[in-house]
Amino acid sequence: METESEFRKWSNASNWPNNTLPKEGDYVEIKSGWKMILDVKETPVFTMVTVNGLLYFSDEMDVHLQAFHILVRAGELHIGNETRPHPKNALITLHGLKTEDFNQYPNSVELGNKVLANVGLVKMFGQKRAQKMTRLTAEAF
Repeated sequence: METESEFRKWSNASNWPNNTLPKEGDYVEIKSGWKMILDVKETPVFTMVTVNGLLYFSDEMDVHLQAFHILVRAGELHIGNETRPHPKNALITLHGLKTEDFNQYPNSVELGNKVLANVGLVKMFGQKRAQKMTRLTAEAF
């Protein structure tokens, strides 16, 4: 399928099936051929976000994507690029507790209850940080 020439804005209901913005608990799909910009400050918590098209985080605002599962399947997820790192805060929160049920994906792949899975392409480029790495020294809830 050919990719759209124009970008869709996540915040515009007319860019979604039934002219309805995705809401809390939804299974959201960025369809093949779509070129979507996530241009909302904070999404509701989705059950699943599947990316089969192109999903870009807006570089004009802080963006927070929340879901239990994010699957970059046949598409791409972009936050900034090599020559223009994302200038704002880009946050992805995976929800779920380690005591909750695990999920079964096609072909008998068992994954945990908070997942960012990629079989497509994920590229994330942010501003350079003074500290390159930190270590978790105690269990985090």
